[in-house]
Amino acid sequence: MKQRLMLLNILLLLAVVAAAMHLRSLVVEADKRHAIVLDKYPLPAAPPRPAPLPMVGVVAPEAYGETIQRLVMARDRNPIPEPPPPPPPPKEIPVKPMPSLPLAYGVFSIGDAPLAMLSEKRGAPQKGFRVGDRIGEFKLLGFNNTQIQFEWDGQIVTRTMDELRDKQGPVVEQAVATVAPPPAASSSSVLGGASAKDKPEAPQSSGEPTTQATVQGDTVKFVRPGPWGNYTWTKSKAELNDAERAMIEAKKPAPGK
Repeated sequence: MKQRLMLLNILLLLAVVAAAMHLRSLVVEADKRHAIVLDKYPLPAAPPRPAPLPMVGVVAPEAYGETIQRLVMARDRNPIPEPPPPPPPPKEIPVKPMPSLPLAYGVFSIGDAPLAMLSEKRGAPQKGFRVGDRIGEFKLLGFNNTQIQFEWDGQIVTRTMDELRDKQGPVVEQAVATVAPPPAASSSSVLGGASAKDKPEAPQSSGEPTTQATVQGDTVKFVRPGPWGNYTWTKSKAELNDAERAMIEAKKPAPGK
């Protein structure tokens, strides 16, 4: 009995050893197959060469037109600029009326600076004015024997002496015609040959310059003292005004003397 059990144990042991050796051979063969399969990697294919990039040309400013137009938030990028606002209407400047021009009585050439005898208005005293002087609102720019030029409010005003001449005669002459005593003169030079002592006395003037009249044929010569010498003018008898005729009549001798 014991021999049989011993034999059975030996047989089982041999079977276990045989099974272990068979299993080990299977594992070894499996490892060889894995080594053969896994150790051989396939070579990767070469990647294709990329195509060459296109050449980029020089970018012109006109190419940004569309981009600029799409910037709707920037008003200064608008390709169509807004028109400027209309200018304000011009202010109306009131036209200032030009006052009356001075009256002209003649030109004196004294020394290097001639004088123009002018009065600001009728009835105003006559004075001598040089170039650059002001008379009223006017500035004297220049003058000669025939023309005179003023400046007023930035404007150049040119007139002839005849246009500015006092057509009615100096007012001073009318005021002193009946009050100015005639100067002492010989009978051959004053008032057609009458002597000074044969003329009627007239009241003395109060500070006004006296005017002397001398008859010379068909003309009458008038002389009146002024601040720059005697102011002299000559008229024909036909051109005398009422005041000048009254002056000559007042200086004629009374009848019967």
